[in-house]
Amino acid sequence: MVMMANAHSRKLPQRASNRAAVSVPANIAERNGRTHRREYANHVSIARGSLREVETLAEIALGLQYISKEELTDFRELLDHVVRMLTRLLKRPEA
Repeated sequence: MVMMANAHSRKLPQRASNRAAVSVPANIAERNGRTHRREYANHVSIARGSLREVETLAEIALGLQYISKEELTDFRELLDHVVRMLTRLLKRPEA
């Protein structure tokens, strides 16, 4: 996730994009240690929010002309794929 964010927003402040990108798998890992449905859902929700934060940073990169529209489109496709995966996690009956 971090490499994907850096590849598409290479000139944005690294700290912000790295923090948001690292937050996604960190929350998924923490989610796996939770037994209560509410905690589980909360961590998946935080991960989804972090993905949208990364997307916003990519949009800023576009506005600053650090990336092209095509790069943003490709990046959004990857983000949307991960969001769909997280949504499936929320819908799993054992979750």
